[in-house]
Amino acid sequence: MSTIPVVFNNTVLRDGHQSLAATRMSTKQMATVAPELDTMGFGSLETWGGATIDAGVRYLAEFPFNRLDALKRLAPKTPQTMLLRGQNIVQYTNFPDDVVEAFVAAAARHGMDIFRVFDALNDLRNIETAIRAVKKAGKHAQGTVCYTTSPVHTPDMLIELGTRIEAMGCDSICIKDMAGLLPPYVAYQIVRGLKARVKIPVIVHTHETAGFGAAAYYAAVEAGAQLSSHLGNGAHAVLPRHRNYIQKQLATDGQAYLKEGNCFPWLADVSAAQQRLRDQLRTDWPGLLNRLTRETCPDLATVLAPLTFPYYWSADETEWATDVMFRSPAELAELAPALLRHALLVSNSPAVLRYLGKGQLTAAGKRRGVLPREILSDYWRRVEGVRVKHWINRNSV
Repeated sequence: MSTIPVVFNNTVLRDGHQSLAATRMSTKQMATVAPELDTMGFGSLETWGGATIDAGVRYLAEFPFNRLDALKRLAPKTPQTMLLRGQNIVQYTNFPDDVVEAFVAAAARHGMDIFRVFDALNDLRNIETAIRAVKKAGKHAQGTVCYTTSPVHTPDMLIELGTRIEAMGCDSICIKDMAGLLPPYVAYQIVRGLKARVKIPVIVHTHETAGFGAAAYYAAVEAGAQLSSHLGNGAHAVLPRHRNYIQKQLATDGQAYLKEGNCFPWLADVSAAQQRLRDQLRTDWPGLLNRLTRETCPDLATVLAPLTFPYYWSADETEWATDVMFRSPAELAELAPALLRHALLVSNSPAVLRYLGKGQLTAAGKRRGVLPREILSDYWRRVEGVRVKHWINRNSV
């Protein structure tokens, strides 16, 4: 019985730093590792497309085609892959067919070998023009099935999409699990079903967001997947909410308290509780997390060996809050209207930006540069009172 070898694609130079470092790896940094990656026998190196062009222009002052030219010179032996957003190309709105065709032709002239083409909603009408353009340029067209979970997105439905992608003339099919939600048994079902109905290679691409990645790849290979897209795993740690933390510490210390929902209406020793919160703020979280990383990812130092910087930790979801206790409801009622006006009127956009550290502000309160996302504010009346919350992405105050 013949064995079909499994081919690994390396995604560090595109999806790796897009997922873990906001797509901020420069061409100069890539130049230190690209020649080494070229010697390691990968099926392809994913180097371009996705957010790399947007981030390169906006934040790194780099011309995208210069990067592609440089990486082709530095890694000439290994085919290179790009992520193409179908009719969106590499942006966030649909473009006319002739623009899509011109972009694909230009990328092919600069040496791009494999075009992984997808539509986020699996609307194959939005990848037809790009697929035709890739085939016209004589390059590898890889059609994509985007994995997600819903009552509609069953394995059978995704398998049917794969058969339609083959009928469009694609050279391979990629099951793209951009959120890392693909369970191993579902990966096996989809790959097994596709292998029974299509003749072109099946590739699986996933992430370690939910911890399924390695097991999903193994199941996909067992079902007959011939190529896998791989990037170094990111380490994710969930730290306790400070109210849950203080509740556990007070119980450990034998301190009496009353907790109702998300609030502590009464504490026997307020000073002791405050001291426990100060202990949490003084904790060396990067040091603790680095030790945890060394224990759970012992090969991380080897993976990062060509690079000189340490593992970089960032906060994905945070909330800054200050809890103030009043001696009586009457005292709070006297101050509540003024506090509410302050939250609504004084905590304006420049103030929120300054507090959350989102860039430099001018003396007039204007932000230098481009705001990454809009600031959102929420006014919510609850049984306990009124909540006003401001946030950027998933970080709030």
